[in-house]
Amino acid sequence: MKRIWRLAVVLAAALALLAVFAEAAMAAESGTCGDNVTWVLDDEGTLTLSGTGSTKDYAWLRSPFRNKSVNNVNIEDGITKIGNFLFDEVSLTTVTIPNSVTSIGNGAFYHCSKLTTVYYVGTAEQWAQISIADNNSPLKNANRIYVDPPVEPTEEPTEEPTVEPTEEPTEEPTEEPTEEPTEEPTEEPTEEPTEEPTEEPSVPLPESAHPYDNYVDETYTYTHHTPAAALIVTFSSDTSFESNYDYLYITDSEGNETRYTGTQLSNAMFILPGDSFTLRLTSDGSNTSYGFRVTAIRAMTTEEFALIRDWQYTIDGSSVTITGYTGSETELTMPAEILGMPVTSIGNDAFRDFTDMTSITLPDSLTTIGRFAFYNCSGLTGITLPDSVTFLDEYAFERCSGLESLAFPDGVTSISAFMFKNCTGLTSVTIPDDVTAIGDYAFENCSSLASVTIPDGVTSVGSSSFKNCGCLRYANMDSDAAKALGKAGYSFRAPGDPYNLRYIYSDDTITGLEISTVDKDRVSLVIPDGVTSIGDSAFRDCISLTSVTIPDGVTSFGYYAFFGCSSLTSVDIPNSVTDMDYSPFENCTSLISVTIPDNVTSISNYAFKNCSSLTSITIPDGVESIGYQAFYNCTSLASVTIPESVTSIGNNAFCNCSGLTSVTIPDGVTTICVQLFYNCSSLASITLPDSVTSIESYAFENCTSLTSITIPDGLNSIGNYAFANCPCQKYANPDSAAANTLSRAGYSFR
Repeated sequence: MKRIWRLAVVLAAALALLAVFAEAAMAAESGTCGDNVTWVLDDEGTLTLSGTGSTKDYAWLRSPFRNKSVNNVNIEDGITKIGNFLFDEVSLTTVTIPNSVTSIGNGAFYHCSKLTTVYYVGTAEQWAQISIADNNSPLKNANRIYVDPPVEPTEEPTEEPTVEPTEEPTEEPTEEPTEEPTEEPTEEPTEEPTEEPTEEPSVPLPESAHPYDNYVDETYTYTHHTPAAALIVTFSSDTSFESNYDYLYITDSEGNETRYTGTQLSNAMFILPGDSFTLRLTSDGSNTSYGFRVTAIRAMTTEEFALIRDWQYTIDGSSVTITGYTGSETELTMPAEILGMPVTSIGNDAFRDFTDMTSITLPDSLTTIGRFAFYNCSGLTGITLPDSVTFLDEYAFERCSGLESLAFPDGVTSISAFMFKNCTGLTSVTIPDDVTAIGDYAFENCSSLASVTIPDGVTSVGSSSFKNCGCLRYANMDSDAAKALGKAGYSFRAPGDPYNLRYIYSDDTITGLEISTVDKDRVSLVIPDGVTSIGDSAFRDCISLTSVTIPDGVTSFGYYAFFGCSSLTSVDIPNSVTDMDYSPFENCTSLISVTIPDNVTSISNYAFKNCSSLTSITIPDGVESIGYQAFYNCTSLASVTIPESVTSIGNNAFCNCSGLTSVTIPDGVTTICVQLFYNCSSLASITLPDSVTSIESYAFENCTSLTSITIPDGLNSIGNYAFANCPCQKYANPDSAAANTLSRAGYSFR
């Protein structure tokens, strides 16, 4: 009997020992999945990964947890990477990820079809910084809840020991209480924080049926479980509705309602004021779609929300575009980030007609400014573009009449069309060396802009880009910029020069270089080699100019070239000149003598009008015509030799030449034009050739010193007052047409 009892005791002990081993095996399945990462899977299906650094990368279908009963995964702080295919085809339903994780490998959650919720111990901004590789759709599409880091319990260890030890000793031996207090406190505090998130929402995240039904009109109301200044709401990538037939209406706590359709809410993220909002889904009776699913909601503090409350924006992938401002401030500071994403763009029309805005500070993350972004911001006096900006679209600052200066950062390659049109207060603009193009009307009507330096690399200058803008455009003479300005019809000035030059084009070919304007205070000037023409009004009213050197190679003078240069006494015109437009030396009252080049064929209208000091003029053979009022009021001109090549002399050509004493009209001239010698009071002798057939009105009126004139036989016309107040004797053959013509006009002849 005693032997049987002993055997029973041994057998019972063995069975008990086996049970202990079996329980231990079930509760403590463990292993490693990285150099410094271990895992433990408990009997309730919770898998906990602990350690530091990266987990191991696995091949497809080689996950160490693939055939295990895993329901929940808890990744502890310190792990930085979740390796390739780590949870491939694992049946987990939830996963907790710490903010120490910076990357998630390829297929880490591949085929995790039961995964519904991701608890992220951190913020939406931190989540957005995680690098998530391909083949992780279950992770991306799961509900995402942002929770605060767990707080280590400080009270539980003191609660358990104070109760247990005071009761147990009265019933059990004294050895028992000494074990209980040391077991309970050490187990409970370390397990509780890793099993449950510390901030779970009190209500589920809103979600429609997938797909939703026809003819639905359903309302979903969400109230956050803690007070919040605003809520950041994120929709899943598959959120969609039948475009333009089915709609989701989002109404925030302030009553603002916005309607969405199609895929407008796919991956969308919004900030809604307050701690609640309402979603209303409506559909018609035709096709339906997936519906909507809110994947994450995060509360914002009052301080966070205050920074972005009045800013309107859109999100494109991982960056933000500012589309407007609804506040009342006039001095603005644009946020650098919204929802943890950088502000990179200012959208079209974002600040259009914000006439009260006086200044705005832009973030260093900004790269792009859209069309009409600051159109008609007339109160804006200055703006600093950060170095990050590389592109500004058309009309960006048009009608910013108060804007005084702007410097483009390096990296900007073009000044878009209409950029500063009607910026009447703009006095200074800095264009960086990277710019290659200036658009149409870019600086039109910038009437206060005194000068601008054009970088050498500019190859295109648009139409009317500097229209009604009298600024000096500085450019190096041989640069692409100088040539591009010329092609657009604009002059340039090389640094340090007192004059402007302009390249002349015929179609796309440079045909010359013109000196277009000269500083009015110049006393003397040497025109540089390479210049081929003197432009219209180039030296006009340079009243201090006493001498000018014109190089060989100049072929033409524009109209009013030296008009009003009242101190200019002489000028050497090179033989290369072939053409002088009208009034080249008009009102040069100190000009004494001029030699006209041999290749000139015409003395233009008003060429030397009012050159009252001109005493001599050399007209070369080859000149065929003398223009209207060419020598009008040249009161010091005593004589002039008109070459035989001249066939035409215009009206008033020598009118008021009161010092002229004699002149010979060459053969070939047929008409003594109107007032040709009017008021030539010193004219004592004139020879008319046989070719003259007409003397027009007032031709010799007031030629009081003319005593005689021989009329050619072929004269057949005399105008009114041709010889009024002219006492000259008119000689003509009695049988000639001239005698008959004189008689009809009331003049005697001899």
